[in-house]
Amino acid sequence: MCQKPENEQQENDLVDVELGKFTSIDESFRYKKEGMSTYCKVLIFVALLMLVLGSVLLAVTMSKDHNEWPECLGMDGDECCDLITKQSPDITKCYVLTEGSYTIKNYDLSRVWVFVEESTNMVTEIPGRG
Repeated sequence: MCQKPENEQQENDLVDVELGKFTSIDESFRYKKEGMSTYCKVLIFVALLMLVLGSVLLAVTMSKDHNEWPECLGMDGDECCDLITKQSPDITKCYVLTEGSYTIKNYDLSRVWVFVEESTNMVTEIPGRG
């Protein structure tokens, strides 16, 4: 095959760049030295949009879940746990503890602490996830 001289090939490349005739994204990066290409900007925008929409979806989903059970105040602790597990099947652990008991400080969406008065076993605080 016959090749064009180097100067003539570079001249044609410049003409292609000026007319915007890139054959691949890599070529556009090679010739655009001044900044980010439109492709990269669109890709970053789409990634940020997906991140924002995912966060909104997570917030909406979390707000629809039952996170607190104020109707348990004054109930028996064991009855309260039964009510909670019936209303929210994703709760796998429900613990009845006396007032002032120490608990683990990590946050677990599948766990509920129910605090009761020791003598009557009545719920004294609104139970919530955690």
